[in-house]
Amino acid sequence: MLVDYFEEEAGKIKKMLDRIHDLNQQYRDLFDPDIREQMYRMKKSVKREQAILMDETFSNIQEFRFLKKYFPSFFDELKNDEFLGKSVSRMEWLIGFKELKEGEAQKEFEKIKKSRKELREAKKFMLKWVGRIDPSSIEATWKPLKGEIEEGMDKEDVLEIIENIDSDLRRKGWLVLMNEPFVYGRIYDFIEKIKNARAEESNKKFQIQKSKGQSTSKEYEAEQNYRDAVKKRKHTERMLEHFLKSNPSFLDKIKKKKTVWRDKTTSDFMKKFSERVNVKKINETIWIKEMKEKFAI
Repeated sequence: MLVDYFEEEAGKIKKMLDRIHDLNQQYRDLFDPDIREQMYRMKKSVKREQAILMDETFSNIQEFRFLKKYFPSFFDELKNDEFLGKSVSRMEWLIGFKELKEGEAQKEFEKIKKSRKELREAKKFMLKWVGRIDPSSIEATWKPLKGEIEEGMDKEDVLEIIENIDSDLRRKGWLVLMNEPFVYGRIYDFIEKIKNARAEESNKKFQIQKSKGQSTSKEYEAEQNYRDAVKKRKHTERMLEHFLKSNPSFLDKIKKKKTVWRDKTTSDFMKKFSERVNVKKINETIWIKEMKEKFAI
């Protein structure tokens, strides 16, 4: 179960952070560069473990969403957890995803686009504003701000509110884009980025061969550029994996060849790529029963 995995990961991350704390104390006493290097490596290990945690959560996205739906108090505990909270909070917005019919998705997306356009206009207006803020006038002009502006707020307060609302709308927009027909466009964008990243990686690998026999600094620079290219390619592929896992039903359609791609090249790419992307399926009724037994409810 995902909750068992969370418990394990919290223990791992705690041990790592405790070790970093101990090393930091030692470094303050000794100023030993080897200790500083150990701290650096350990911090990288923590980031790697947090990335693994996120990957695993995406692979169990259905259970993650059920946790929020059926056990909200426990979910809040996870968000406030010293070792898991940051990762859980970063993914919470994905819980808002729901499958929409094509017409519904298009209608919702247009609504979000309109609201974001109004917020851009409001921001442009507020940046030029001088003097007292009139909440009723602002809220009457830009509907997304209705009920958000209070008497006594200054310009900076309003600009911050605009930014927060826009961020929320941007996330909602992404959730809509996970539905058909928009999902295809997003996937095509990811494919292009992956192809470019792979081409760049190949080029940087070739540059390593060209640097052989040149100065040590040239060889080092070529190797570093290659490592950066590999990192970028892996990150881009990982983003597409996460996107596909966010909508398990559409991922199923890809695996069952029920999707219609724009050409054979894209079809072949997605067929191969989707083979490495898997989401754990659970029976909702059985899962709820097991969770209640676990929590002795």
